[in-house]
Amino acid sequence: MLNMYDKLSRPLERKFKNKIYKLFMEQLKNIILRFKAIMNDTKDNGISEEDARKRADEIIKQLKIEEGVQTFMVALLPEWINAGKIGSQLFEQIHGTSTEGKLFGIIKEDFLLWLNTYGGNQIKLINQTTKEITREVITDGLINGVSTDEIANTLAKKITDYSKKRAVLIAETEIHNTIMRGNDISAIKSGFKYKKWISSRDSAVRPSHQALDGKVVKIDEDFKPGLAYPGDSRAPAKEVCRCRCVIKYQMSEKD
Repeated sequence: MLNMYDKLSRPLERKFKNKIYKLFMEQLKNIILRFKAIMNDTKDNGISEEDARKRADEIIKQLKIEEGVQTFMVALLPEWINAGKIGSQLFEQIHGTSTEGKLFGIIKEDFLLWLNTYGGNQIKLINQTTKEITREVITDGLINGVSTDEIANTLAKKITDYSKKRAVLIAETEIHNTIMRGNDISAIKSGFKYKKWISSRDSAVRPSHQALDGKVVKIDEDFKPGLAYPGDSRAPAKEVCRCRCVIKYQMSEKD
């Protein structure tokens, strides 16, 4: 089952990673252009930390980083939808249903309703991290009295380096979480009554998920608060980031 998940998910993870990294680089380009225009090549000899933070907050507002939400959503939506399709396909392959690849059409409305909220929320979180990095670099630059170009160069290096790691983390997490949601809706629509948690059973599995391995609950119950399936969007980041666990659905508790 885990090998099947890897085979289906890996190509989509690579596409998602490449797309989001490209989006990060386009966003960085726009941030630097706007930052330089705002600063107009001025240089201070250094200001207090309090004043630097206030000035950085003013600059962040003018950078309008949040405007990138729609751009990210449009670019990533096809991959999120494909992940939902793969989740449905994974369910069909594991459970041998007779829907012959047609199940996603049945669950599509419910899946897209979930994705509309989930996708927007995730992109806002992604952009918030970018804003925090940008604010930190600008604040430090203002405190130390460095030039606009120096701040821009530091910003470019920090965001570029961080984005490479970020793109991998986000891709692995988002594709897994979305596949698992498609998988879960498929099971509910197909009338399954129970579900069993299956971890990757290796050293990378977090202790909280090792404890869930093999646990069976009713299909409408949580394995633990906020975690109805691996990658549940209600759960905190510590429970879902880079998770590789899967679910086996059953008609009876002892299946």
